[in-house]
Amino acid sequence: ETIKSTRKAIVVRRLLRSCCTVTMSGMPMMSAEQQADMEMRQMKDFLNTYNRLSEHCFTSCATDFTSRSVTKTETQCVTYCVDKFLKMTQRISQRLQEYQQLQSEGGGMS
Repeated sequence: ETIKSTRKAIVVRRLLRSCCTVTMSGMPMMSAEQQADMEMRQMKDFLNTYNRLSEHCFTSCATDFTSRSVTKTETQCVTYCVDKFLKMTQRISQRLQEYQQLQSEGGGMS
């Protein structure tokens, strides 16, 4: 098991050296192009998430199309929908961090 994790670490270091320079903390330093690509991916992910959330909450909450105004019930529904989504996303992120921390503490054992 130790040999396996040592080999894994060597492979990761070689990959990091081949693609980019590494800072003193061991984190890869990205080129300007890599940084721009990452920022573009993050923006696309954000917009994709925003669009899915908007569509889901609209579909779930917009029920009365007989008037131009938004009803109090629809407003409350959208508020709860967004709140629930944000809490769910936060919880998933928290669990993912906990899982990654356990993986790093356990030497990558599954």
